[in-house]
Amino acid sequence: MCFSTRDILQLGFVPLLIFMALIPKVAMSQETPKEPSNPQALLKAVPGTKIKLDCETNAVGMDFNPFKTTSGTVTFVLSFQKAAQKKTSSDKKPDEASGTDGNASKADGSTPARDEAHKSDAPINAPDPSVLGTWTASVEPGKHEASLGVSVEKLCAQGCVLRETPSGNMELWSPRPIMPSKLADDERLSIVTIDVNNLAIKATSFLGQQLSILEKGQCKIDKP
Repeated sequence: MCFSTRDILQLGFVPLLIFMALIPKVAMSQETPKEPSNPQALLKAVPGTKIKLDCETNAVGMDFNPFKTTSGTVTFVLSFQKAAQKKTSSDKKPDEASGTDGNASKADGSTPARDEAHKSDAPINAPDPSVLGTWTASVEPGKHEASLGVSVEKLCAQGCVLRETPSGNMELWSPRPIMPSKLADDERLSIVTIDVNNLAIKATSFLGQQLSILEKGQCKIDKP
């Protein structure tokens, strides 16, 4: 069972309320964090390097009838092919200067940054300075069934697009950057955002133009 963008608006954000009510908050470990106070240093995009993230997430799958909620671990591997762009205060757009991400999602999952980037619907192999590399994801078989990790594991086995948002966070697209409004009825789109400062993760998945999965949680870096 899926909800279209129009349904979400007509229901007055009921799916979001369901999401917040059904999904428990990710328990934060009481142990001393192993990562330094500035995780961004560990997420620095160094060409030729890989970073493995273990993310404890909670997800609502709207493809199920009734909705299914599951919790579990999704493992992401970020493979960097180029360094992130250095940003100065003069590089910031008006929305960044006001303290927002510049990537706040609209009801259809689009954002001002994505709208601007995809006005021409350019192919993914077109030069794009925001592309940093590729990513893969995996979930333990038979577990966390509502997670987008289940659907993207095979889809992104060879790597999907890893980008940098205008505010410097990591944005993971599966299978490629495209506006939800341009999806075919049987085409799936997943968009994952990882905050480089606190490793919080948020994800949205669409099937066709219908909202399919909402997921959020907390990541930690899996050190070798």
